Amino acid sequence: MLHISDLPGEKLTVADDGREIWSVATGPADGFPVIWHHGNPGSRVPPCSELVAAELGLRLISYDRPGCGKSTPLPGHIVADLAPDVARIADSWGVPRFATAGISGGGAFALATAALLPDRCTAAALLSTSAPIDAHGLEFDSGMTETNAQAAAEAAEPVDRAATLASGEPMRQELLRDPLACLMGFAQEFPEADRAALEDPAIRDPVVAGMAECVRCSGEGWLDASNAFGSPWGFDVRTVSRPVGVWQGVDDSATPIGHARWLASHVPGAELHELAGGHYAPLFHLAEISDWLRSNGGR
Repeated sequence: MLHISDLPGEKLTVADDGREIWSVATGPADGFPVIWHHGNPGSRVPPCSELVAAELGLRLISYDRPGCGKSTPLPGHIVADLAPDVARIADSWGVPRFATAGISGGGAFALATAALLPDRCTAAALLSTSAPIDAHGLEFDSGMTETNAQAAAEAAEPVDRAATLASGEPMRQELLRDPLACLMGFAQEFPEADRAALEDPAIRDPVVAGMAECVRCSGEGWLDASNAFGSPWGFDVRTVSRPVGVWQGVDDSATPIGHARWLASHVPGAELHELAGGHYAPLFHLAEISDWLRSNGGR
């Protein structure tokens, strides 16, 4: 089992407003730089091992969003608010230009990076990514698990933050006690392809470790990211000028394939890659995705 202590050297970055942002870099120092945006709940735990990153030739920089892991919370933030954080992280690792990628809830932040940092971000890969809550013409919860559909509906309503954190504390404690059991419980709503994917330690272990680290200090990051997804993102996806690729399993029930198709039809020039499998399907295509980022973004 992967543990947070297994991560390579960490770096502390200070945001413009004084918040702490924690990140790690996986892979060779001269590898192709990619800033990775984790899912929700998730953290700076990278999606692959140091060996895999090296084999892919990537310098993979992953970070804790506000309130996740060791990063300072930022209550009330929207997706667009974190683009300056990404620029700061890149500066701290000495990376003037970079590609970006994100999975599930992290995909929105990857797309925001491409939209709002076009002079620095060369290309973006969206893996199992939701469309915006205000996506015109999309039946948002069609084909979605009951849990995710309910979470999306709740995020769109005003939140008593303290009360919500208190009510979620038993789940946070359960995640800390046995994150693998929690993940497999969540996966009961997913297709069989996802439960099969989680039998592979290379897929399962980073997800489990990332979930546990996300809530190590509090449930704030999990809650605040959910609220950010349930609000308008703060930028228009039609303004993205960098190359964007979308990878999604056709059987995904956490983020149904209709979301990927909507993104591909509304982000200018976006390429859609429909895959066999469910929510975790893109993680089996990291070599293809890294090659796409390199060939579409260059250095």
